Amino acid sequence: MYTSLDLYGKNVVTTEGSVWRHHRKITSSPFSEKNNHLVWMESLHQGKSMLSHWLGPNGDRHGSFYDVAEASMTLSLHIISRAGFGVRLAWEHEGGDQSVPEGHTMTFRTALATLLDQIIQLIILPKWWLGKKALYMSRKLSMH
Repeated sequence: MYTSLDLYGKNVVTTEGSVWRHHRKITSSPFSEKNNHLVWMESLHQGKSMLSHWLGPNGDRHGSFYDVAEASMTLSLHIISRAGFGVRLAWEHEGGDQSVPEGHTMTFRTALATLLDQIIQLIILPKWWLGKKALYMSRKLSMH
């Protein structure tokens, strides 16, 4: 029933018995109080940064934003990046390094956003289809 979740191999969701206990032991550390604190603090930081982005540095910008879903996804992406990978992502108004690292084809932010955007397709679609899609996407990215 859970074979589609074995995208990167067996895991805590798709195993049972002693194998499950092994996976559970390995995956329990990210759910510690220390990491929960990190997630909370980063959520606060990123939430304040998002509001600053919307309202301006003095809080006097008036206007509307139209894509709450996109803003929520960006907020989540920033929190996941910091808590899961130790990389703090900056909002547009904060600047930050947007250059592509040598030997790579995209920034960390773009790579993580692309993965999160495509994760359902990675789980559902057969591997032969993904190979064709990856080829198409690499050609599309090289055109920019």
